[in-house]
Amino acid sequence: MKFEDVLHDIRDNLIRDYVSSGIIGLNGVHLSFDPAKPEKNGLLTAAELTDVLKDVMQLVNEVESGRLYYINLYTAKFKVFLFPIGSPPRFFCLLIIKTDGNVGKAILELERAAESLQQDMEHSCLV
Repeated sequence: MKFEDVLHDIRDNLIRDYVSSGIIGLNGVHLSFDPAKPEKNGLLTAAELTDVLKDVMQLVNEVESGRLYYINLYTAKFKVFLFPIGSPPRFFCLLIIKTDGNVGKAILELERAAESLQQDMEHSCLV
């Protein structure tokens, strides 16, 4: 399955709550981005979140906290989830939902997507 197809499945399954999804790397590059509103800048989102990811990964390594399952950021307008892909993760699956969105369903969709993306990236030699 293509990266875009995985992101479209997330969007289709979370249509009421969905704001955006993407696949971003620790290098700041996004492999794919699927905003509900196409005018949103995926490059800027990926670049800004990369700084957060690098800081979190450094913290996880420094305190030897074990495997990172996902990262949550809650703001006044959005709930942001980042799921690692691979071990050690070089890419993350991003999902942004509305503040009143269903968190359990969002996590379930990301778990499914991360597994599928992991397999796709292994076949593409990206992880």
